[in-house]
Amino acid sequence: MTIQAHYDAATPAQITQGWKWYSDARCAASQMHDHLPTAVGVIAALSPRVRWEHNLKLADELIKTGYVRGVLSRNVYKARLILECKSASGPCGAPVEHLSGPKVTAFYYAILDPFGNTDPVVDSHILRAAYGQTTRPTTRTIRVVQDEIRNLAEAEGIPIHVAQATVWLKVRER
Repeated sequence: MTIQAHYDAATPAQITQGWKWYSDARCAASQMHDHLPTAVGVIAALSPRVRWEHNLKLADELIKTGYVRGVLSRNVYKARLILECKSASGPCGAPVEHLSGPKVTAFYYAILDPFGNTDPVVDSHILRAAYGQTTRPTTRTIRVVQDEIRNLAEAEGIPIHVAQATVWLKVRER
């Protein structure tokens, strides 16, 4: 199946949820911290290899307590740095400057601007939609899949992140 075929196979409920997914994520982030980019940065930093529901719990816990377990230590380091930068007196950059990798960076921007036209998020679910299996992504592979999502969004007349979220929901149902 292609990215387009997964979108076409999505249920009406998945399409509706796809429209709301990143807006709901933004709302959840806004309830965690008074500075939205900081909360979104923490969520994005902790996201690799973590299920979404658990990601939200971990981010909220880290923001409230400064501690968290059950996630890669390098990602906790990045999330703490983002939190410390917001409270530090000197400039240490925007939260996105402390993130790395196309998936995490795209995730940050998608949550900040759910209906924007920033790069689509390409994670293991989206790779499975594109290739039928999770592959080790290369820069070229990610660009190809991002272009497929952009083409889908353009063909359907919908925002990029809505297209990506809908396909993600369809693939994740398995």
